[in-house]
Amino acid sequence: MYDELYQAWKREKENRKLQALPNEFYNAISLYIKGLTEEQRMLDERSLRTKLLAKELKYAQKLISDLLHLRSQKILQETLVEGAKLDGKLTLEEEALLANIASLIKARGKLTTAIVSGRQPELREVILAKPKKILVRFLREIPAIIGTDMKTYGPFKPEDVARLPVENVEALLKQGVVMKLEVEE
Repeated sequence: MYDELYQAWKREKENRKLQALPNEFYNAISLYIKGLTEEQRMLDERSLRTKLLAKELKYAQKLISDLLHLRSQKILQETLVEGAKLDGKLTLEEEALLANIASLIKARGKLTTAIVSGRQPELREVILAKPKKILVRFLREIPAIIGTDMKTYGPFKPEDVARLPVENVEALLKQGVVMKLEVEE
């Protein structure tokens, strides 16, 4: 797993544009880090194996931290500044974060429009508005995701039903992971 992490980091470092990552990448990396930590804890702290695991863990954590930083910068640069579409290059977690940023920018736009128009900004409407949620059915298994409301949802199996924030649903629909359900209220 270290090699996969290193290769992903290296691709991001060497390329100006955002590089594609598998949807399960962050989930796999977190399991890898957890495994290293648990294995290290079970061994004698003076053993060579423990010291090697500690070094591997330290380098892996640095790589993942740097990778996340690089990808975040590129995502913001490519979407907000250049207006590029990143279809297929983002993981589910990154799509959720990007949707959250987009809703923040939208709220800022509403605030600016209100002020420039000479109207008093309606803070409850513009800034404190809770994202709407949509009922969906999952078509395939996915790990837990962070919603645009910063809550954790999942993990989900095929046929599971959940109510998720609009921005998350849009990202999951693009990837063919969910199907919207219509409910009469």
